[in-house]
Amino acid sequence: LQIHDIGPALQEDALSQQLSQEKVVLHGKLSSEEVSHALSAAAYGALAYPPDYVSKSSVFGAYGAHAMCPILLWQKYDSHDGLQANVNYAKGFEALDDAGFDARAIGRAARQWYEPHRIDAHVAALRTLISEARR
Repeated sequence: LQIHDIGPALQEDALSQQLSQEKVVLHGKLSSEEVSHALSAAAYGALAYPPDYVSKSSVFGAYGAHAMCPILLWQKYDSHDGLQANVNYAKGFEALDDAGFDARAIGRAARQWYEPHRIDAHVAALRTLISEARR
């Protein structure tokens, strides 16, 4: 398992030092093409948000767009916006130890949830509404 951190440098020195000691690959900010390439090569993506924030998360959206298995790190895992624990995202790292755990199925479910939430899907829906309103 190799962990890659993509994004601005962390401001918390203790956490940055721990990541370095754990051999986390710190990429810093990358172009959208580089991020997409990195996500395409990854199997999992971790994020630490309450479940009711996940559907608004661009990070979760990126994981879903790439059919990765998102791992949500939180205390409670209530269903929100149609997203369910161990269906659309893994319920913490401990979910990976479950014999029936299928990361690819969760990645596909995340992708299926994401599909109608893509920006181009929203643009198409708005164009339809505008067209109908003009009639």
